[in-house]
Amino acid sequence: MQKVLTRIPIHVLSQDIAERIAAGEVIERPVSVVKELVENALDAGSHEIRVDIRGGGLRLVRVTDDGYGIPEDELERACARHTTSKITALEDLGRLHTLGFRGEALASIAAVSELTLVSRPIESENLVEESAAALITMRGGEVKQRGQRARLHGTTVTVRDLFYNVPARLKFMRGARTETGHILQLMRRYAVGFPAIRFNLTIEETVALQTGGTGDLAATLAELYQLPLAEMLHPVSATAEHYTLHGYVGNRALAQSSRQHIMLFINGRWVHNRPLQDALESGYRGLLPKGKHPLLVFYLELPPGDLDVNIHPAKTEVKLLHESEIVTALTQAVRSVLERSPALPSSPSFPGPELVYQRRLPGPRRRGLHVAESALLRSFSRRSSSPRRPMAACIS
Repeated sequence: MQKVLTRIPIHVLSQDIAERIAAGEVIERPVSVVKELVENALDAGSHEIRVDIRGGGLRLVRVTDDGYGIPEDELERACARHTTSKITALEDLGRLHTLGFRGEALASIAAVSELTLVSRPIESENLVEESAAALITMRGGEVKQRGQRARLHGTTVTVRDLFYNVPARLKFMRGARTETGHILQLMRRYAVGFPAIRFNLTIEETVALQTGGTGDLAATLAELYQLPLAEMLHPVSATAEHYTLHGYVGNRALAQSSRQHIMLFINGRWVHNRPLQDALESGYRGLLPKGKHPLLVFYLELPPGDLDVNIHPAKTEVKLLHESEIVTALTQAVRSVLERSPALPSSPSFPGPELVYQRRLPGPRRRGLHVAESALLRSFSRRSSSPRRPMAACIS
């Protein structure tokens, strides 16, 4: 028997359904919330950014900054879709100087959680009469509360019960440990990408990451991995007509089994671009053991008009006008460093007491960088030839 098809008329989706669909494109998991809020804080000129996480970010995400702040009469507007202070005309998309520009982040987050926004504009501190910060709470995209709170200039965004009204998305979330790991990796990228900003990440009321905001990348890497890495990092610098490249490549002793320590920033934005990643890998292929990857941090500065970031909701994929030239430069930069780097570094200096029996260098919950065993053995042999001293306990 032939099945009879029934034609369903075309209709306009309700605002609630449309907002949840749009939110799903921007907010995939808790780390997406952290990304959008931290980028807002960076665009607001913050010098210090604190992130608090509970329940893997599903129960609570709180981002606090000391940026410019938002006036009270703009708070609700900031939570509406397609509202932003970062672009005003179509031409601005071709000359972006900010990390965000879509005007979707707060609206998307508020549609699938309870969002509380507390902000005080920096200009209010110059007034004769002291003023409080304004507060607005939204749940499921609807305003639930307005009020005032005491705080210095800046903004605090608190997100609770993420995906409470999207059970299909909540069902596919991983455990809190997995989600927390994604957030920690993201915060490391921001700390490396913006070494002049002080970052603090607290997970379940325990400090997991903290940087001093000195502006020194080598010092920031040492803070992140709890290692004095300055002697194990090789600077890279190159300038051409269409780009400026600078950064660091770790020597061969810092070769890792994961690519997560390869970080490329274009105009301050961490990007994942397949041709550029392939170019970096071509630079160290054959110079490191199979399956090993370097510690690498590159900053690429381009004219805003040579870069298109408006091709993915997460803004991590980009298109470059002079891609072939930049691909060649990246490969040459990596290869030139590693070809000069000795296969066996000369007596690396390790922190604290003797660590000759410890292959994995210190890091949060022992998730630090690995150093080649040969480097450790050589360090031990050199030290054993010197006057003996009491052996300290191995640090975990």
